[in-house]
Amino acid sequence: MRILIEPAEKDLETAEQEEKRLQESEANAQRIFANAERSQGQVQLEQTRKQEALDNLHQKITDDFGLVMFDYAADVSGPVPLPLDGMVEQLPIVTELAPEIEEQLNHHRAQIRRMGPINPDAKTGIRSGKRTLYVYEDSGGRSAQSRSGLEAGCG
Repeated sequence: MRILIEPAEKDLETAEQEEKRLQESEANAQRIFANAERSQGQVQLEQTRKQEALDNLHQKITDDFGLVMFDYAADVSGPVPLPLDGMVEQLPIVTELAPEIEEQLNHHRAQIRRMGPINPDAKTGIRSGKRTLYVYEDSGGRSAQSRSGLEAGCG
């Protein structure tokens, strides 16, 4: 009986060692896979950021260079795009507005008239008023501190 058990125990021990080695190998492969997935996600995110930055830059260039050629009157000057062949578009000259656009324009003009005159220096005045208020409040706080200090010293 001993003769049959010993080889079976050796086979069992060998099989258990092989199982342990395979489990360690599988765990290592799973770690590598998880790291690869994480890296892939980071690379995708970075690629998306770069693509958005490239798109924004492309839009800025288009806006800055104004890739539309306008015809100006002899006494009027304006931006002229760089001579980028095939990228500059010549817009048609509009001699008459469509009726719905004319109606919208008249509507907006009437709204502006109803709003009345505006003060173009309003923002500057508000900023100046805020600074004055801040100085006033700050000096008022220091006056109160001085007064309480004097009262404490005299009392």
